[in-house]
Amino acid sequence: MRKRKLVMCLLCLGIGLVNANAQQVTLLRTLQHGNDGLSSLAFSPDGKTLAVGGGRWTGPNANAEYGVLSTWNVETGQQRRTLRLNSIVSCVAFSPNGKVLANGDMKGKVRLWNVQSGKLLRTLIGQSEGEVVSSVAFSPDSKMLAVGGGTGLSARGELRLWDLQTGKLKWSQVPVDDNTVESVAFSPDGETLAVGGFGYVTLHDIRNGKAKRTLTQDKLAGNMAFSPDGKLLARGSHKGLVTLWSVGRGQQTLTLKHPNVVWMVAFTPHNIRLVTGTYANAVRFWDVQTGKLLLNLKGTEPDVHPPGSDESGSQVWLAFSPDGKTMAVNYAKAVRLWRVK
Repeated sequence: MRKRKLVMCLLCLGIGLVNANAQQVTLLRTLQHGNDGLSSLAFSPDGKTLAVGGGRWTGPNANAEYGVLSTWNVETGQQRRTLRLNSIVSCVAFSPNGKVLANGDMKGKVRLWNVQSGKLLRTLIGQSEGEVVSSVAFSPDSKMLAVGGGTGLSARGELRLWDLQTGKLKWSQVPVDDNTVESVAFSPDGETLAVGGFGYVTLHDIRNGKAKRTLTQDKLAGNMAFSPDGKLLARGSHKGLVTLWSVGRGQQTLTLKHPNVVWMVAFTPHNIRLVTGTYANAVRFWDVQTGKLLLNLKGTEPDVHPPGSDESGSQVWLAFSPDGKTMAVNYAKAVRLWRVK
């Protein structure tokens, strides 16, 4: 009877349970983000703080913009701090040591903030002027920051690796065919940087930036994630496909089909599940060994407007706490926190 009541409650919340014994989520609380567009989410390493980035175009002809970077207490749902910036926040990431919060923006800048004080530590040139910073990622030792972007005035992106101890650029690379960089991700051992753009995924040696291996995919783009053990790399796509590769062999191991664009992919911290987020207001849990769909979380009216747009959108952003017990997903003008079991 108790299990039946749980299933009925989940269905009322818009959760499709494929197998109630395989994966369960329950809604913890909702964080009201307001009217600002939402573009990224990130948990602090201790799981106690959630960073939310976004902003909006303003003015009669949408010729001006502002950005918002806020942090929230995960346990209480209270807002800790809000920073108002001069450009839409396009991506956010915490350093693994929990001391620094990085945000990229729509004007090619990356700002580094002291998490404890909220003070600006440093501003980096993430991309050429007018180019969007699409993705930022800290190395596992918190000493380096990878930055990727493009899709702005020239649609020509660049991959840059910064030494955060000196504030100097270690190296930079122009992507395949002068393409954009949609996503960057460090391997758990910190030796490899995965880089994805339209029509390519490459694995780079962090010492010199040279590509060690190229993984091909048909003109697709989406974010990427390494499995916690570093053996698998997953990537979403505009064609509704999620591809998993064996990093060691460079071969595809699994393809997961979705009815809509897959914007976000994330592994649960214990290698057990792959979670995907799509434009059609769905978050799905998958078994990475079998490719079996375990749960379909639909929710109500999805996200917010895509970054920098006043039009209704349904782009899903999601993030997991380091212990894998809490998942943040954006819906409408809010962020929902889910307990994952």
